[in-house]
Amino acid sequence: LQKALLEEKIIAFVVEWCETPHRKNAGVAYKDTCILYDENDAIRNVTRSPVNNIYIRVQHPLMDPVLEVAQEGLQVFIRSTFWCNVKVYMCFQSALALAKRGENVDRCFIGISPGGVGQSLFSAHLHAMFGHLHAYFDPNIWFQDDEIRKQIENLEGCIVLTGQEAPESSRKLREDLYKKTMSADGIAGRKPYGFTTRMLELVGFKMIEVNRMLKFSGISEKSFPSILRRSFIWKPKARFVDSCVLADRYPDHEEDGIFAKDPALKRKLTSGPYIAAGLKSQHGFEVRNSRQMCLNHIEHYAALGGDNGLTEDTLREACNLKPRDHTQETNPEEAQMAAIKPTQDDFG
Repeated sequence: LQKALLEEKIIAFVVEWCETPHRKNAGVAYKDTCILYDENDAIRNVTRSPVNNIYIRVQHPLMDPVLEVAQEGLQVFIRSTFWCNVKVYMCFQSALALAKRGENVDRCFIGISPGGVGQSLFSAHLHAMFGHLHAYFDPNIWFQDDEIRKQIENLEGCIVLTGQEAPESSRKLREDLYKKTMSADGIAGRKPYGFTTRMLELVGFKMIEVNRMLKFSGISEKSFPSILRRSFIWKPKARFVDSCVLADRYPDHEEDGIFAKDPALKRKLTSGPYIAAGLKSQHGFEVRNSRQMCLNHIEHYAALGGDNGLTEDTLREACNLKPRDHTQETNPEEAQMAAIKPTQDDFG
């Protein structure tokens, strides 16, 4: 067979199937039930049937009973990892809820930390929860067209994408590729064994874990808003050390955001009980928060001052722009609403 393929004796008989339009409904098919999101934000259980037109499948049961120890353990992990970052965790849950509806989250969640603060463990937990709907990607895809074309065929169809580590490269980051990825614009790519190049779209929730902020070059004040509205910056505040150090010397360490390490935590977070606990927690969040509330959580943090200017200030430094004077503002949303004054050339 390999010889026949190499000699092009069989390849002429291979036919690429034409794609039919997808009549997608916002919903998720679990192993034991189906959840449908109605237009009025109502969430209801429906029977498993092709007529539901649900294209997002999570290979885990939602309704199975969960051991209380797993639920408590997951809550301890969330409380410590997102210590003093409750708004950020609400935004993560909101982004996942939107992605499960088949919608795109326009902002890249960039977590900046020295490492060892739970970001990678949270990503591992999401990967275990969503399975084939989650993928890791190499941030080098934003430096060259060829890099993103190699990976996009494997990333398409995933509703959650995670990048890890800022690229160690002297090359210029292509802000157009970054913006296309966040906005789910068409990017040229080709699926395995496909004959035609198609415009593929990465629809869903994207996040990246970095030890240092990405650098954008060639960004002016006029083009800065296009980067700002596609980004979401947060910094983990908790720290983790060996339990033997904390046992006798620091009894109230948790009040200061210092927690004991758990070497077995990754194995727990990727186990069945913790996956079920995570899915139930996410579903409970969706029941209590409508689609518009999810959008509001994200925008209130990144655009309306919920981050105390962290997103804008960090991005300005990354773009080598002067920090903006916040003292003259009466409302935090002025950062997003401020218009760029026209010059004489703009009027011809």
